Amino acid sequence: MPGVSKPATSPAGSETCQVSCGDNPQYKGPKDLPAPSWAPGDKEAAPEASTAVMGAYIKPGTSHGTWFAGIRPRFTDQYAIGLGKFDPAYLTVSKMTGPATATNDPANPFQVIVDVPTDDGVYKVTMLRATQTAFWLANSIIPPLPGNK
Repeated sequence: MPGVSKPATSPAGSETCQVSCGDNPQYKGPKDLPAPSWAPGDKEAAPEASTAVMGAYIKPGTSHGTWFAGIRPRFTDQYAIGLGKFDPAYLTVSKMTGPATATNDPANPFQVIVDVPTDDGVYKVTMLRATQTAFWLANSIIPPLPGNK
């Protein structure tokens, strides 16, 4: 048929494979990697990082450019894109009122949900890290619902 290309073939004449082919199983990555785990100090580092995140986030009266420059290094790229259009004039929070507390999943050392008490209620900050040695970055900040302040 004109315009239809044939699959590439190997020198032996069989179809080439990118990931799996025929009876060969799907590639599942390297073997013998250690399971991720919580290292000493990891569980304390996420709430500390979330306190720094909220300290940069809670800047009522700050211009968008100044506010965004202060928070940008503390957020994941994806979350920063959304906050790039947020106007900090809409913030109703003005200060933290207590220590941050974390909820850790023992099986997932790459995500922590942190409760940060403020004068506007408890904010939930999702902290992520890409590897066990990477810095914790905020991936979301959820303010309290109107009835929960």
